[in-house]
Amino acid sequence: MYKMAEKTSITSFNVDDLDIDITKYFSKSNYKFAPALKLVSLDSKYIYQVLTKKSANFEPFLSKLQKDGVLEISCLYLPQEDVHFKGDGSKTFLPELRGYVDLVEKILGVCKIKTIYCPNIRSTSGGQLVKKFLEMVASKGQSDMVMIFPKLLNTGADFSSIWKLTESPKHKIALVFLKEWEKVFAQPLPRNISRLFKTESDMQQDLQAIKPPTSTLALNIFCSDTAPSFSPSLFNDSTLSSNLFWQRHTHQYLKVENSWDRLDEIVNNKDALKEGILKKGEHGVVVAVLDTGINEQHSAFSNRIIAKKNFTETDDNDLVVDRNGHGTHCASIAAGESFKPNYPPRTANLPPEELHLYVGVAPFAQIVNAKIVRSSDGHSKPEWMAKALDWIVDMKDINVDVVSISVGYNQYSQMLRNAVLRAILKGKIVVCAASNDGRKQQTNIAFPARFGDVICIGSHSANGQPSQSSPTGREIDFMAPGETVWAASSTNSESQNRGVIPFNGTSCAAPFVAGIAALTLVAAQRIGGKDLRSKVSDVHVMREILRKMSSMPGHHDESMGYGNIDPWRVFNYGSDYFKQIVDDIYRA
Repeated sequence: MYKMAEKTSITSFNVDDLDIDITKYFSKSNYKFAPALKLVSLDSKYIYQVLTKKSANFEPFLSKLQKDGVLEISCLYLPQEDVHFKGDGSKTFLPELRGYVDLVEKILGVCKIKTIYCPNIRSTSGGQLVKKFLEMVASKGQSDMVMIFPKLLNTGADFSSIWKLTESPKHKIALVFLKEWEKVFAQPLPRNISRLFKTESDMQQDLQAIKPPTSTLALNIFCSDTAPSFSPSLFNDSTLSSNLFWQRHTHQYLKVENSWDRLDEIVNNKDALKEGILKKGEHGVVVAVLDTGINEQHSAFSNRIIAKKNFTETDDNDLVVDRNGHGTHCASIAAGESFKPNYPPRTANLPPEELHLYVGVAPFAQIVNAKIVRSSDGHSKPEWMAKALDWIVDMKDINVDVVSISVGYNQYSQMLRNAVLRAILKGKIVVCAASNDGRKQQTNIAFPARFGDVICIGSHSANGQPSQSSPTGREIDFMAPGETVWAASSTNSESQNRGVIPFNGTSCAAPFVAGIAALTLVAAQRIGGKDLRSKVSDVHVMREILRKMSSMPGHHDESMGYGNIDPWRVFNYGSDYFKQIVDDIYRA
């Protein structure tokens, strides 16, 4: 039994995309807030769209701030909707909107706040809320403060009363409004209050600085500098992005669709792989995803999950449910099929929802769901991963071909090493995300990605360059898309099982390569039948084929491995070229 290390200390907390019972999450958390928090973001669609039947409120969060001795929050990002949870757990929009003034007042009773981002304050009633905030901060504030109102629009309402405060604040308060207010707000200001005016684009830049694409989510508690020995280190994937998925926009140069078409030509089965269809009687491919579970009801999977098991030690009966979205997202990149997406609220510059979104590389593959990350606290252990691998190897009626792993650990585990080696010896293609620790330290590639016999994947940007968060090391084999990658979301209450969300990180890159490996197995089957497929069903042979698909097949670099993978570099040249590659590998 592995002994847990002391609680992880984190400097940022963002509740976004965590489908959790907030009360249980804070009361059973396996982490501790640092004395100085850089970001606390309480904005989440779950707060006002999902958690409608649970007894959820912010009291546990406030208690944790006090218990952990938090002294200061650099930026507090409030929810974008005014919603209040009643004692019975139901929700109601307050008749007298308080705009979370009460919540901020309670936080100020515990610690200082430097900047408050208030996206919930809008239109006509906004003036009253601004004044309530000012009155409260003037009396409760402990230090200088900046308050940002990015959604407060000028509707012609009289806002002159804002500046008539009962008392002037003791500390300086800077209020930031949209540029359209500059001529309206001409009234004299109380002592220690100043006004700033910015354009909408400048506001967006401020938001990027406060909550940038590479900022940590709540899941980043797994990879802080004082993380416990066996905590996952790959879950600092960001969800702030506006680009379309790689196949149709930023990563269009990766010709996955061309590869589908070329392989369909071999068996005269037009557009079949694109639609997730193998030819009748054709030997299929099975991809196992070891992660946080999978939302089986999502349209990206269409009853293709053929086995599932929960390997976490859990005190609640959550089985294989994905309650944070990481596993669903990764599984859909590897093997999700096309569907009509339901984009998140307030998402702009995306194609119409009636157009199908192609999120997966191998939409024809069947999926095995192995849950190795616990929902209640986001914890994972190497022994859980090892047991999942053993389960996959020992399956009687299912033969898993490819294993996709976007979870990692900071320290070596012999039990996990043995399980990985056993899987590889049984012909499983094991693909692992390297980590998102960037260049923080010398040995920043996580286990099992650091094992030399797995395929270790780093992340590249839309222009093909290594992502800032992607680590360096001789273990890196290849790069794959890891920035602004759109794929399935686990949230369904408002998305009708068609939700999508963008992530960044090597967690996205690994399932991309797992999907390419599945595609390569189909190619081998179609080009050379059972014999050629058997030859390709070896991790070392697969690595060499993937090297031929890479941008630097003759050179290995510690930051890029053999470069970016594009399957078209092999499939473009037809069946004979593919067979020649395999023959050369076996002759070498």
